[in-house]
Amino acid sequence: MKKVLVLLACVALILALGACGNDLPGKNVVNPMKEFDTPDFTSSTGFKVDAYPTEFQLDSCATVADKIGQMMFTIDGGKVTFRMAATATNKNEDISGVHGEFQEVTTADIAGVPVKLSQTPGELGKAEWQKDGYDFSLVVEKPGERGVPELAQIFIEKTVMSPVA
Repeated sequence: MKKVLVLLACVALILALGACGNDLPGKNVVNPMKEFDTPDFTSSTGFKVDAYPTEFQLDSCATVADKIGQMMFTIDGGKVTFRMAATATNKNEDISGVHGEFQEVTTADIAGVPVKLSQTPGELGKAEWQKDGYDFSLVVEKPGERGVPELAQIFIEKTVMSPVA
C-alpha cells in the first residue's frame, strides 16, 4: 500500500510540474538568435562582415537580438565565438555573452588597438576591443596552441566591416 501511495504522489508531482510549462498566457517566447548562411547580417543588424580570417573553419553565422553579429569557428580543435556590434547602438555593453570572474584581466595594445584580455588559463579566454565604429569580442574555449592575444591580433588585422547605406 505504501508503494502505491508513493507512486501516486510521484505521478501527481510529475503532472503538476508538467502543467507549469514555460509558456505564459498571452506571452510568446521568441528566440533572439537568427541563423545566416554568411556573415552578411544587413537584414538584421544593418552591417556585414566583408573580410575575416578565412584560414579558420567557419561553423555558423547568426545574429543576437537583431543587434549583435556572431560567427562561430573551430580553431586548433577548440570553439571560438566572434561577435560584433555597431558601437553607436551598443551603449558600451558586453557583447561576448560570457559574464563572470576571470583569474587574469589585463589591457594590451594589439595591432595598434587597445584590447581587454580576460582569461582563466587553460579554460576560457576573452578579448574585447573597439575598431572602426564597431565593438568586438572573441571568446576562446580552452585555448590551444594559439593564445587569446594571438587570435585577437589575427581577427583585428583581418576583419573588415561595412555598414549598409
